[in-house]
Amino acid sequence: MKILLSFCIVFLLGAFEERLVKTDPEFSQKRGKLYYENQEFTGIQWEYRDDGTLQGSTSYKSGLRHGKAYRWHQNGILASDRTYLNGKKHGVHFAWHANGKKRFYYQFLKGVYQGDNWVWHSNGSKAEYFKFTDGRQSVHKKWRPEGKIFWNTVMASGKDWGLKGGRLCNPIQGDSNEQVR
Repeated sequence: MKILLSFCIVFLLGAFEERLVKTDPEFSQKRGKLYYENQEFTGIQWEYRDDGTLQGSTSYKSGLRHGKAYRWHQNGILASDRTYLNGKKHGVHFAWHANGKKRFYYQFLKGVYQGDNWVWHSNGSKAEYFKFTDGRQSVHKKWRPEGKIFWNTVMASGKDWGLKGGRLCNPIQGDSNEQVR
């Protein structure tokens, strides 16, 4: 269902703007902007793998990423859904692992992280959480694939306080942390 929905979105986006393939030799980058035939590019740039499968599509306005950008895994699963505003990350960015499980959820406001942001391991367990308040990171947590937290800090007075990593001397069976000798 996720694949069908993503193809419908891309089709609708592509119906209203110029569609050009990334490998077109008329594309060039100058001073941080994308040009096509020496003009700032406005439209959707499509990217295909050597086997012909769709790898990604990115919307541009006046040479800058603007609008939606999508990437797909080799197996056809949607890899990421991102939004840009005048060349800067904006809004909610989502990504998925090749197995379809969530990979990350980030929030941006004109290129700056905002609010609650999450990363997941490919097994679906939490990997990382970080929160931004007033444009500054206020909380940062990390978990091992087995679910054990190993990083848990808060930011206060310009410093981060709390548990910063840690190695187990005698790792638990199946834990990804190697034994320290």
